Amino acid sequence: MIDRAPLQFLRARATVLDFGVVATVVAVALTSSLIAASAAGVALAMVLFVRAQIGSTAVRHKMLLRQSPSSWHRPEAELAILEARGDEAVIFELQGSLFFGNTYQLYTDLEKEISTRSYVIIDLRRVQSIDVTAAHLFNLIRDAIRERGAKLVLSGIQENHPRGRNLHEFLGLNGLWHARSTTVRQFPDLDAAIAWVEDRLLGEAEYSVDGEAPMLLQDMEIFARRKVETLQDLEACMDIRTYQAGDIIYAHGQPGDELYWVRRGSVRLMAQLPLGKRKSVASFGRGDFFGSLAFMDGQPRPNDAVAVTTTELYVLTRAKFNEVTAMHKQLAADLAYAMARTLALRLRRTESKLTMLQEY
Repeated sequence: MIDRAPLQFLRARATVLDFGVVATVVAVALTSSLIAASAAGVALAMVLFVRAQIGSTAVRHKMLLRQSPSSWHRPEAELAILEARGDEAVIFELQGSLFFGNTYQLYTDLEKEISTRSYVIIDLRRVQSIDVTAAHLFNLIRDAIRERGAKLVLSGIQENHPRGRNLHEFLGLNGLWHARSTTVRQFPDLDAAIAWVEDRLLGEAEYSVDGEAPMLLQDMEIFARRKVETLQDLEACMDIRTYQAGDIIYAHGQPGDELYWVRRGSVRLMAQLPLGKRKSVASFGRGDFFGSLAFMDGQPRPNDAVAVTTTELYVLTRAKFNEVTAMHKQLAADLAYAMARTLALRLRRTESKLTMLQEY
């Protein structure tokens, strides 16, 4: 009895080799044994897999920094600087297995960028495995970047991969970084890596709240050009609260009856995911405000707000908001307009980022 289905493989050029595997397995089975035929089939399948991977690209996305900003919500003046300098950094999101079969193509994809950009961000969150050849490639990339005084920024390196290999430990053992390294920086996720590069482009020092002076209302962009008397009345209605790193400022599902302005420190919004996981969706630094969405629509909080560092906030309750805006009606209109405008700008940035991701 002959199965003629494999003959269909001969009709397409792309599947001729698959027919060759079938023919080889049949020939070995007829001349030797089924065990030998199975071994031949597995060996040929492995050869075909490696052949298919050779020359394929491991680059899932390639973007400039200005095309994919971080979730940090920065003042317009800083956004303008980042837009102007956004070509100085490039982002590569890699995927799959990095091994000798696609290492050359990967270096070809990265070569031009590592020789021209000040910051090269490589996200490894979707990388499943790395062999010694690929690890050596990262060392070559680091050396090329170091010669120009640039920075290699890595994110999402797996420590507890389902397949069992600790990629972070493996790259470290291959000498990619050391304790005193100034060329290679590592971050747990891509957003944190992008935010760090943005801070460098803005000329900021390493972020630390030590010695950071709490920001006053009159220094915040949203309150620019407001009368001193108006801001004094507003500040009198506010509470000042301090949170330590890791403290929950508000939790998912709680009433949205308070507005927050960051005097110093930083805050991260965390969305709840299935299986108890959480994901960072936005970050706020000194001078930013947050909590306005639930405050404006009266719905429960859609996420958690967590202090990233020691953080000091101005807090305005809904009752106090109604009290101060009854005295300063123009302030109420200006605050509503400023919050709506800021939310619109944040939404526009998110839409631009999603559109860019769909194009790559």
